[in-house]
Amino acid sequence: MKKKIMIMAVIITGILFPIASISKYSSVSNAVFSQMFRSLGAHIFLHSVLFIALGMCLIGIFHNQPTWKLALLILVVNLLMAVGQESFQALSINSLRVADTLFDLGVDTTATLGLIAALILYRRWQKSAQGIKPHL
Repeated sequence: MKKKIMIMAVIITGILFPIASISKYSSVSNAVFSQMFRSLGAHIFLHSVLFIALGMCLIGIFHNQPTWKLALLILVVNLLMAVGQESFQALSINSLRVADTLFDLGVDTTATLGLIAALILYRRWQKSAQGIKPHL
């Protein structure tokens, strides 16, 4: 359990870390930031990976919960983290870029909903493989 929580803490730190603000002060950070987010596709991919990883940690920690409770937990935690990350980013660069913020929140939410859909489908498949009739 401690290992799962440590992994989740690292992911949360990765989500909240204000890379953009540090890149203003360090040429190395700027080069890394520019390379990581050089394209829109890379930006979408990295946002998605972070929020799917966070959701997967929650699945690992709370795997015994009913599907609806786990799905709700993932949705709430990921949305709070997404809003927190965007707020922290806006504060760290002293600017709120509304269109960019809404786009990032949309990507984070889409990745989260995709993970929840996969969780529901997987659990239904598990039940049907065991001969249990799935229900909502």
